[in-house]
Amino acid sequence: MGETFGKVSEQRVNLSIMEKVLLVSENEFLFNRKDKFKDSKYLIIIQEKQVEGSQDDNIEAQISTMKTTITDKVTSLEKELKDQINET
Repeated sequence: MGETFGKVSEQRVNLSIMEKVLLVSENEFLFNRKDKFKDSKYLIIIQEKQVEGSQDDNIEAQISTMKTTITDKVTSLEKELKDQINET
């Protein structure tokens, strides 16, 4: 029962975010992106990530997989940064 509630809660959050994104994309003409983001250094891109395994996997396994992915990416970026520092 708890796992079902977790799925429903997660789906509710995802649908809420998707609705906000749709509203922004439908009304994109209302603001000029070049003016709005001219001083921004970074653009954050959000993509849906499919976690390996079946939909019946528990949330802890999905979180563990995401933590591993993030840790690997941070390690890779740290190594790349050190290499760039050493080159100069």
